[in-house]
Amino acid sequence: MKIGTIEKELAACHKRCKKYGHRALFHGVHHDTHFELLIGPAVRRIERILSSKPVSEHAVRFHNLGPFVGCDAVEDAALRAAWKQRDAARRAANIAFLADPVVGKIHARLFPDCTWDGKSFQVKKKEGGRGPQRKETNEKL
Repeated sequence: MKIGTIEKELAACHKRCKKYGHRALFHGVHHDTHFELLIGPAVRRIERILSSKPVSEHAVRFHNLGPFVGCDAVEDAALRAAWKQRDAARRAANIAFLADPVVGKIHARLFPDCTWDGKSFQVKKKEGGRGPQRKETNEKL
């Protein structure tokens, strides 16, 4: 892997990322997730790397950060289908995680009024106009 200086990688990263932002599929946003939808403008992620990540990691992070674009129509359709499969697998993993008796018990205690319907949080107003409230706790999970 050939990685340039921080300055060169930062300039290349800015050039790749400048026109992409919210909901764009990105590569290398976080060190433990290969692909993910970027939340907010890419420049915000670049600023976050500069302000809070070790300088020794900057060049590698900038080298790997970028939009997953440039697909033709066939590739784009395949990419969208693969992303839907990924989301389905993630939902199944979340359901399996929540099915664990210990996890389920903790979840019920911390979020007794959870409005998750298996696909999204459905906001249901309680009497008095306030939505579901989270129980605050200092307990370790």
